[in-house]
Amino acid sequence: MTGGVYILKYKGVHGLEYRVTYASHIESIYGPNYNDDTMSWECNSAEAHKIFKNALRFENYNQALEVANKIASSYDYLEDGIMTISSFENVKLF
Repeated sequence: MTGGVYILKYKGVHGLEYRVTYASHIESIYGPNYNDDTMSWECNSAEAHKIFKNALRFENYNQALEVANKIASSYDYLEDGIMTISSFENVKLF
């Protein structure tokens, strides 16, 4: 099985928040536009919502990482392992 366990870091109601989920084809949350000023891909909010809307939410990164490790342990193989997506930490997504 391909994919990975992802921790999305984003701007929440009370500051930084984290959502944790298993996903495949995570690259769909990037783009389609590249911002030359920030040298980063813009967030595809619709895709981010689709992938992370039912994900577990945390206000503490260490708690999110702990849960990500538990989710990862239920898979024999993860192509991407556990990854934190911090590209959108200044984007209010939820």
